[in-house]
Amino acid sequence: MSGLYLDMISGISGDMTMAALLQIEDKSVELSEIFSNIFGIAVNIGLNKKYVNGIKAYQLKLNFSKERLPRRNFKTIREIIEDYSFDEKVKSDALRIFTLIAEAESKIHGVDIDEIHFHEVGAMDSIIDIVGVAYLINSINPGFIFSSPAKFGCGTIKSAHGMIPVPAPATIEILKDFPFERLNINTELTTPTGAAIIKHYVSEVTYNFSGVVEDIYYSTGTKQLISGSKLTKKANQLTFEEPVVISPTYPNLLRVIKYKDDNSKKKLVMIETNIDDMSSEHLGHTFDILFDKGALDIFFTPIFMKKNRPSYKLSVIAEESHKDLLIQTILRHTTTGGVRFYNIGRYELDKSFTEVEYLGCRFKIKILTGDGVKKYSPEWEDIRRYSEFLKIPTNQLYYEVMKIVDI
Repeated sequence: MSGLYLDMISGISGDMTMAALLQIEDKSVELSEIFSNIFGIAVNIGLNKKYVNGIKAYQLKLNFSKERLPRRNFKTIREIIEDYSFDEKVKSDALRIFTLIAEAESKIHGVDIDEIHFHEVGAMDSIIDIVGVAYLINSINPGFIFSSPAKFGCGTIKSAHGMIPVPAPATIEILKDFPFERLNINTELTTPTGAAIIKHYVSEVTYNFSGVVEDIYYSTGTKQLISGSKLTKKANQLTFEEPVVISPTYPNLLRVIKYKDDNSKKKLVMIETNIDDMSSEHLGHTFDILFDKGALDIFFTPIFMKKNRPSYKLSVIAEESHKDLLIQTILRHTTTGGVRFYNIGRYELDKSFTEVEYLGCRFKIKILTGDGVKKYSPEWEDIRRYSEFLKIPTNQLYYEVMKIVDI
């Protein structure tokens, strides 16, 4: 199964992500037409070739009218996305990314989420970045997206609210529970838009991955990064002197690696615990939290414990790299006093996706292949959603869609 690894050498932003994805699938003409229609002015999207410390990379190029455009709040942005004829997955991804930013800004500024006015994020180029990334990810359709830890800079930057600390309050709020590294570079490295993109799409943060590299893509932003500010003590205060360049400038790069995953080398663990004193509501909530923390599969098994108490065994399958976080989550969100875990093996068929159209609706089809086996089925969420729209029972719609799949 092929996927993407986001190697955040110097952080991530919306424009850097989009520049990398456009190299995988050049949808610049399609996206230019889409955003020209949305904003009612000519929008041209492309790539500029740049060299960063001798490495060829690409920078996002946006050309549009520089006339004064309205500042948009979250409610207005949501209406723009919902009213356009995007695929439902593009809409849901873009709205989720915007929601992550809006929730963070709302908490920081104490303003209702619908009424909060975005500044940089509400600008036209940022709307293009977020919706463009959602559109490209949906088109590329990677089997998974992994990444390195996020990168934070230090110092302060100028914003619409004045000088603020780095990382920006919205960035660090969005990336709660997301692993990060702080670099000695006195500027912003990960933007709120970049933070929301990786928070939404990345399913695993790791340096330890294996497989077969299919291609590599480099993108860059507009900043020249200088590393190595000397920290000194003066008058009982810690201050930064003028940055001291260590060798060349720090490479302002995002590297996206497309590779085929090697399932045979992936280490999995089973984490289990028995619970006899939690309500079904609390257990169900724990189920959702564990999936958010990286669990691959979760199930409850009815059991009897001491004193003949009806109870549940909670079983969580996860990659070994997620073990510690999931154990901590179970201990925090359940009443159990301990867990047990052990290594397990798993073999998976290769997974890919295609789409078919039926009665004007597009259905995503999951395809499983390997060892002479080939099988497919429509995604249940599409069946459920379009069943309501088409007024066709789910079981009938499922078999109608299966009839037209040509694989």
